[in-house]
Amino acid sequence: MSDPMQNLNDAADALNQVAARAATFWDDADARVAAKEAEVDAFLAAGKTPFLAPNVLVFNRATLHSKATFTAVADPAEASQSVWYQVPSLESASYVEGDEGDYAALSLVKAYSSAPGYYENPQYGNDWSRTTLNFVMAPYTTTSDDINTRLGELGIALENIGVWAPNAVTKKIPILRPLSHPIWVHRLWVRFRNVSMVVGNDPQEITTYGDPTSFAVDRVQIHRF
Repeated sequence: MSDPMQNLNDAADALNQVAARAATFWDDADARVAAKEAEVDAFLAAGKTPFLAPNVLVFNRATLHSKATFTAVADPAEASQSVWYQVPSLESASYVEGDEGDYAALSLVKAYSSAPGYYENPQYGNDWSRTTLNFVMAPYTTTSDDINTRLGELGIALENIGVWAPNAVTKKIPILRPLSHPIWVHRLWVRFRNVSMVVGNDPQEITTYGDPTSFAVDRVQIHRF
């Protein structure tokens, strides 16, 4: 027959072991939480300056840009898009520091894009293209071909920007530093690009089809990390 007192002592020992393991668990959990809090504090401390004090390039909000204002020409390698153009800033000689991997936010007062063929009869019978906008930040010394080459090297597919309404929009855009122009001072570049509104049809030549498209820029902010 088992000893009741021994059973009681065994149960007490078991409870003490459980309590000790629980204390160790909570001590370990507290240490891990403290370590994570320290990591978060360090991240916030490192990220505060780039977020609160970004590099900014300012533009004339009242200036409306279009294919006509740039006298856009087609890219010899792809007729459905134009070559790249520098967008003039408020101070014509201004540029902004940044590098690949930094975060660039483009604020557009307007990015209007519509399909004129929508109003044709029959619809899209002649013009089935809509002109959209591509933007990058790149060195002011670079060329259109250099931008295309660097986009290919990085495997970047650009967003086709443009809305069928006079809405303000903010977009994240890539910062490029072509190997042939390895400097850190950048300007805003734009390309006009046609997309097809008809499934199965290729987008048409950029200078003849797809208008009207226009945009106005407020600013570009580059957050460096």
